[in-house]
Amino acid sequence: MATSITFDLVDRLYDVFKGGGLPDTVRVVDGDVVSGDAGTYLAVGWEDPDSDRSTSSTGQQTWNGLGAKSRRESGSVTCLVLSWNGNSNGLKQARTAVKEVTDAVENLLRADPSLGGAVPGLLWTSYGTRTDLKQWLSEEGSVATCTFEIAFEAKI
Repeated sequence: MATSITFDLVDRLYDVFKGGGLPDTVRVVDGDVVSGDAGTYLAVGWEDPDSDRSTSSTGQQTWNGLGAKSRRESGSVTCLVLSWNGNSNGLKQARTAVKEVTDAVENLLRADPSLGGAVPGLLWTSYGTRTDLKQWLSEEGSVATCTFEIAFEAKI
């Protein structure tokens, strides 16, 4: 029996997002957005592009009935969309790119909330328990980020 599904869930989300269903221009990364190239990124298990450490997932567990034979786990996996376009007048363009990715993520999760049954014990996932949109202009152009959480429920 697994102690927690969060490890397998982060891996599965990365595989699902890497496998398609997102705009073709999106680069899916496991963890931090390390590239210095302009573009749009989806970072699975990452929340802050300006930090070398990030909270990837949170969870809580309770016993599932009498006898301590199984537990319920609920929590969330943190993801980050970052769009940087190099255009000093391009905030709307950056926001639109971020919105396209978050829309696609939500549609993928709605279509298959259990992620194909590939994570033992996972009951469901859902987009958006927390969503934080940030945007700024810099010498390198316009940037928009959206940190969001994917909620989950499991029986382990």
